[in-house]
Amino acid sequence: MVPRQTVRHSTDGTESRHAGEGGTSTVTLRIIVDRLRCIGAGNCADTASAVFQLDETDVSVIVNPHGAAPDLIIAAAESCPVDAIKVIDDQAGQQLYP
Repeated sequence: MVPRQTVRHSTDGTESRHAGEGGTSTVTLRIIVDRLRCIGAGNCADTASAVFQLDETDVSVIVNPHGAAPDLIIAAAESCPVDAIKVIDDQAGQQLYP
């Protein structure tokens, strides 16, 4: 099990929460980047650059968990070639990706 840290850029993982707006329901996402698994492909940053960036070691970090709509955050996670990003619906307790 890889430890996680909330909104901190650690060597093992970053975790952040996103409260989506719009519609009749609010989705609260938990975004987790497994920094040990990340290979620095940058697909997440290309897909949702307001949420993800590569740090000085070319590893993904969450810079703004509120920077994109939930669908775009999930698309960014899906674009990761090594599935280093997990997206969880906090309210439902359901893992949305992978």
